[in-house]
Amino acid sequence: MNIVDRWNKICELIAGRDYVTVEELVEKTNSSPATIRRDLKSMEEEGLLSRFRGGAKPIQKTYVSAFSIDKRLSERQDIKQKICQRAAAMINDGDYIYIDTSSTTFFLIDYVTAKNIVVVTNSVMLLPKLLKKKIETYVINGNIDFESGSIIGEETIEKVKAMNFNKIFIGTYGIDADSGFTTYGTAEGELKKQLLTQSKQNFVLADSKKFGIQAFYTFGNLDAATIITDDCPEEFNHLGNIIKI
Repeated sequence: MNIVDRWNKICELIAGRDYVTVEELVEKTNSSPATIRRDLKSMEEEGLLSRFRGGAKPIQKTYVSAFSIDKRLSERQDIKQKICQRAAAMINDGDYIYIDTSSTTFFLIDYVTAKNIVVVTNSVMLLPKLLKKKIETYVINGNIDFESGSIIGEETIEKVKAMNFNKIFIGTYGIDADSGFTTYGTAEGELKKQLLTQSKQNFVLADSKKFGIQAFYTFGNLDAATIITDDCPEEFNHLGNIIKI
């Protein structure tokens, strides 16, 4: 297991727990105690956790773990729908767009009125909506992640590298003043990072609770996309790329 995967696994294990022991981390990552101790020291320096003798525990501003897409879809649904309604107004006739897997972007297709658009997605959950509206759609190949309802993998990222979009609409787990746009998994983060380079206009759809949250993997600086949200803390008001619904 490489260092990125170890850190990801450590953050996954520590999320929502009072503490984890070095012994448990050694077992779960198939690593040596010395390697785990070095990881914990580096992760503490990065502000991802707090060490104690024999293990580590979460800190207030730390990692955000992924959880079931079904649960996330039910949270702040009215706000997410309004965000998507505003985002849909940015789509023009004939656009080639990308929509990723997110509990916010899930509602975007419901409000699309533009004609002759082409949608590329890695979200299996969007397919019934796209079929119902008879929107020309390309689904990227890869492995299905049943927890998030997404298709992800190295081949997914390679496929995206050959594509060009007018606009992309992606979600995020956190928007942090220091870390930028952050997400849970490394593969998901690499895909989002690549997407930001393949489009003329980038949009991150996120409700106000995502601000001030730092997840594990940074996929873009805050100036890499326009943020469509319901509100944001005062410390983010200086950004010129926020659209409030």
